[in-house]
Amino acid sequence: MRTLLVTVSIGARAALARHSLPRMEHWAGAHGLAMRVVREPLVGPDLPPHFNKLAAPAAFPGYDRYVIVDDDLLISRRAPPPPGVPAGCVGLVPDPEQRNTTAPYVAWTGNTGFIVADRGAADLFAAALSHGSEPAIWGFADQGALNHTAWQARRIVKLDSRWNLLPAVQYFIDRNAWESWRTSRLYRLGYYARLLLPGSPERRAIRAAFGVHLVRAPYPGFFSRLMD
Repeated sequence: MRTLLVTVSIGARAALARHSLPRMEHWAGAHGLAMRVVREPLVGPDLPPHFNKLAAPAAFPGYDRYVIVDDDLLISRRAPPPPGVPAGCVGLVPDPEQRNTTAPYVAWTGNTGFIVADRGAADLFAAALSHGSEPAIWGFADQGALNHTAWQARRIVKLDSRWNLLPAVQYFIDRNAWESWRTSRLYRLGYYARLLLPGSPERRAIRAAFGVHLVRAPYPGFFSRLMD
């Protein structure tokens, strides 16, 4: 099976990419994946940059499977080969936030920081690009769009959560503490202090993850060291 790993890294992303891209390259090399780093837009300026991910299958045809990841996702050096998905389906990890999607056809909201799809799902990506953002589904830009088309077609599967751990987001959502996270530096420092404790569940989750997604976590070097 020919698999392409794609990440979009456009603009001033060097602080992240210096940590994430070598990890992706290591993973690709370990499991025989081709890899492309998108540095120039694949979509027009009328769409948010996140939509470049949805253009990847059409831009790079000829592969059996596509693994599309955000450039702020750190892949563990111990990560196994990418997961498989049924023919024509999109695989996503459930987003930590499941309370804000109102679309009745969505059973759970998938986070699009880590996407797996076979080539038979290309129509879902094209439809998502055509549809654009979907306000009834939680998440920014491509997340609502891809969830919308995949759920409408009933061609979405749930991936192991270890592929797309959002550690900081998971922490404040589990505690219903978004306002504390947003407004209190001391609260945020408390979280990072917990990560320094070898036995803390937050640190263990990062060590066990295949992919650590740095949403609301602006210290890639720190998290990269925790993973190894």
